[in-house]
Amino acid sequence: MAWIGMCSCLLGSGAAWALDDEQGGDESYRQTAPYKNWQHKSDQGPYFLLGGGVEGYSGSLAPRLEVGPAYGVVVGYKTTPHVTVELSYSGAVNELDTDVGQVEPATGVDIVRNGGQFAVTLGITHTRLQPFLLGGVGFEFYSVRASPLSALASDSNGYVPAGLGVRYQLGPVFTADARFSYNVPFGQDFAPSVAGLDFARYQGLLQLGGLY
Repeated sequence: MAWIGMCSCLLGSGAAWALDDEQGGDESYRQTAPYKNWQHKSDQGPYFLLGGGVEGYSGSLAPRLEVGPAYGVVVGYKTTPHVTVELSYSGAVNELDTDVGQVEPATGVDIVRNGGQFAVTLGITHTRLQPFLLGGVGFEFYSVRASPLSALASDSNGYVPAGLGVRYQLGPVFTADARFSYNVPFGQDFAPSVAGLDFARYQGLLQLGGLY
């Protein structure tokens, strides 16, 4: 009878161990079950983001230009759970501030900006809610509506983006991404007649997309 009891105990323990092993460990399974089936898929692979936000200027151009709507598209690849590489397009429209000069500027868009950039992001944590840092290099073109008040001219320019953000993995595919970037231009020819010119461009975007 003692042998029968021991065998029963061993068989019961073996079944429990097997079940525990299948589920990735008793405690860890309870903690990660909702995330388990797609955790590794979100760690690596291509992704796409699309969204909008706001864009403005700092320094000498801050009092001359109003903050305007911005939009962007990102195609990237998550090389590791922490590092991604991105190619992106972004654009924005801005109007002259109504307080510039003695004459009211014409209504409507005064500046249209289009640009593209290459960037690398570095995730700070390996979690569904992941803060990250961003850096890279970009090129942009400004189309300026002719106006004696603007002191601005259509121009192309390179810039260095630096930013931070946070992404949240909503499920096996969908992700949300909020980011803020501060973009420093290589040159100041965009505003050739502004005395003591020193400006940069800032942008905030909220984007939605997916991993593939």
